[in-house]
Amino acid sequence: MNSLIVACLTVALSLVAVVGITPTPVRAETPRADIIAIMVDDLGFLPGNGVLKRMPNLSRTFVRDGIQFKRMYGETPLCSPGRATLLTGQHTLHHGVVQNNSGVIKARRSVGWAMKRAGYHTSLVGKYFIEWKGGKPEGWSQARLFSDPELLAERSAAAIRSAPTSKPLFAWVSTTAPHRCNPNKQPGADCRLPYVPERLQGAPECRDIPTFKPPSYRTWKKTKPFPKDMPYWPQGWPMKPVCESMLQVDEALAAIKAAQAERGRPAYYFLFSDNGMSWGQKGYPYKRVPTATRIPMFVAGPGVPKGEVNGKLLSTIDVAPTIAKLGGASMPWVDGRPFNKLLKGQAYDGRKRVLEHSLTPKVRWSAVRYKNWRYIEWRDGRQQLYDLRKDPWEQQNLARKKPAMVKKLDAELKRMVKRSRT
Repeated sequence: MNSLIVACLTVALSLVAVVGITPTPVRAETPRADIIAIMVDDLGFLPGNGVLKRMPNLSRTFVRDGIQFKRMYGETPLCSPGRATLLTGQHTLHHGVVQNNSGVIKARRSVGWAMKRAGYHTSLVGKYFIEWKGGKPEGWSQARLFSDPELLAERSAAAIRSAPTSKPLFAWVSTTAPHRCNPNKQPGADCRLPYVPERLQGAPECRDIPTFKPPSYRTWKKTKPFPKDMPYWPQGWPMKPVCESMLQVDEALAAIKAAQAERGRPAYYFLFSDNGMSWGQKGYPYKRVPTATRIPMFVAGPGVPKGEVNGKLLSTIDVAPTIAKLGGASMPWVDGRPFNKLLKGQAYDGRKRVLEHSLTPKVRWSAVRYKNWRYIEWRDGRQQLYDLRKDPWEQQNLARKKPAMVKKLDAELKRMVKRSRT
């Protein structure tokens, strides 16, 4: 047997010498990069990134060295529906989580499930869903679930350090900051504003931050029937507590990157919010409303270009398929489209239109957003049409002046809503 092997090798080497075949060298497999997605709670989009620029770690990683997608919109501006869409890549009516008490997603429809099947160690850290009362959801290798943002740095870093280095890591890190505080836990506090731990109150990074007062900002001395919770803050919506609360996320990112450096693997970092916030636009204080769909969205990592993407329309249904494609995972159930080309600096047109709506009993409306136009229909029959090129803050309703366009967009909106169910 040994003489036969030697003879075969001799023939093979002779062929190489005669024919000129060069054997392909065997290369070590390039390890797949880790992916860490950080989701904050109730951080609205702010022109100029007034809060994030004051965070030393978030600013350096995402604003300076990452790419920002400035036209990312959440389909349903509310916590649980927003989280469900980001995790599944599905329309709200498809995954079925239409309000905060609607339960949770199907476990085998999450990006965590897909990444685990693709060979990733998947880690779920922090807040999951409001209605979740169980332990580790199916589809995750490990879960460390809690709601206190003060624990975020320690527990997210611990999750990364405990992950096996033999596998790539996908971590979904979800914090409750900068969500407004709980009056039951902070008696006497103004819980229209975020919870801020005492050690961060008066932090120098946030001391002189201006209020949020865009051209569409409205406030009244007398309470309006809707929205009844809008406070009388004529100087604008206070950003100081939002900024101070976000310092907890900044500390967590520093701990995450330190733990990631110990793993010795390349990593992509995502930063986004579960939903947007109105913060006084048109007199709406919080979410659920059409002024609360725009969210901050950043990505940083190997080969990701630095800068901003301004003209590409994207939806939160696109986030999960983008993460999955980055990790070589399959999510055949998604409604979204990956925008990975933009992570490589390549051409990608983005979406032609985006569906947005609120499906709660008291606040119900649907909208279709185009690059330059937005049409909104409320449950009571009100129609709004805005030219986003001339009126980005949506202050001049053109519905009566353009009835033909309203009719066309209304029909398109109804088709989109119907299609989004399956």
